[in-house]
Amino acid sequence: MRYQKKKLFVDMDGTIAELRTKEEYDAGVNFSELPPYDEVLTAVKEIVELYNDEIEVYILSAYEKGNREALRQKNRWLDRWLPEVKHRIFIHCGDSKADAFAGIDSDCFLLDDYNVNLKAWEEKSGTAIKLVNGVNSFSCVKNCVHKDTDADAIVCGILEAMNYLDDCVA
Repeated sequence: MRYQKKKLFVDMDGTIAELRTKEEYDAGVNFSELPPYDEVLTAVKEIVELYNDEIEVYILSAYEKGNREALRQKNRWLDRWLPEVKHRIFIHCGDSKADAFAGIDSDCFLLDDYNVNLKAWEEKSGTAIKLVNGVNSFSCVKNCVHKDTDADAIVCGILEAMNYLDDCVA
């Protein structure tokens, strides 16, 4: 039997980059200039670097339909802050992230800040990991990480949700 890597899908807006309102984007906010959430970004980089043989990391992010410039800006942001991640999946805002990747199973994990995405992911048999960012809903029953904790704690939270480490200590 062939070994299958676990897959970690990471949202951008409000997860690894500062969240802006729709009104701010409509007013011309340049996504490529948004500051990262440093600790979350560092945690994702650590997972890519330290667990590359076991975990495949993907970006799974949405952009406004027809706004090709937003797509270019998101890729520029990733090229600057997270060039280690080569797998990039972009969908249109309003489309389901759970429908963006065929074959979601128990080895597929979504790190996201939006409950709608997380719920749909779990309905497809994946595992949701919520990033609490101080802007979104604080409701979280299990598999939560907080952007204001240090990177090691975020890594541990993600790995524990992935059933990778039972006794991770940050």
